[in-house]
Amino acid sequence: MDTCLAEDHLAEIADLGQPCVLLNREHPHLPWVAADRRQGTGLAAAHLLAQGRSRLGLLTAAYPGGVPADERPELAGFRDALRAAGRRPESGLVRFASVSGDPELATADLLRTLLSAPRQEGSGGSDAGLVVFSYTLGPAAARAIARCGVRVPDDLALVVGDEDPEAREAQGVPGMPATAVTAPKFEMAQAAARLLLKLVRAETVTGDERSQRFPMELNVRWTCGARSRTAAASVEAYS
Repeated sequence: MDTCLAEDHLAEIADLGQPCVLLNREHPHLPWVAADRRQGTGLAAAHLLAQGRSRLGLLTAAYPGGVPADERPELAGFRDALRAAGRRPESGLVRFASVSGDPELATADLLRTLLSAPRQEGSGGSDAGLVVFSYTLGPAAARAIARCGVRVPDDLALVVGDEDPEAREAQGVPGMPATAVTAPKFEMAQAAARLLLKLVRAETVTGDERSQRFPMELNVRWTCGARSRTAAASVEAYS
């Protein structure tokens, strides 16, 4: 289970009292194993800021069930990084999109806003950067970037989140895989399976086992204008 389930459905599952573990979705009344989305977006935004991209946008998936925007961990992490760099978060540079809606339109609208501002004096190049924090939105965002004639990374530095290895090429631009923040999916799946088995067997489960958050990692490729490398994320970086 993940972010595709609406909050009212999760409440119904909690009321059933059956063994259940949410994967990549945090919940106050159900056991869960999830990537640290706040730390992940903070890591992505901090990297773009370090590359001189001072005007940042965020595109992330819309949760079903009306989860308030201010409660979204990825938005909190994005704002954390901006504030740490002395930048004021701009609500107009954040978009929530759904794959079932029109993510290309949402991306194009965000790009127009992001790239319409004049460049900072003395910047020497584009100061625009975009974090697409959802692998399901990555391909649609890449298509919108191409159709808008935006050059990556010359006009726009790009970081995607929660990368799908099979869609890695599509998430960037042709011939240029995207810089990404990734979750340790294998380890998360193992932890979720172990937790579910303990619940099925009615074994004692500690509070730490019921709520497990895994740090994400930054994988730098060409779409941010830097040479490929991997930088491990600190758990405490943006918590």
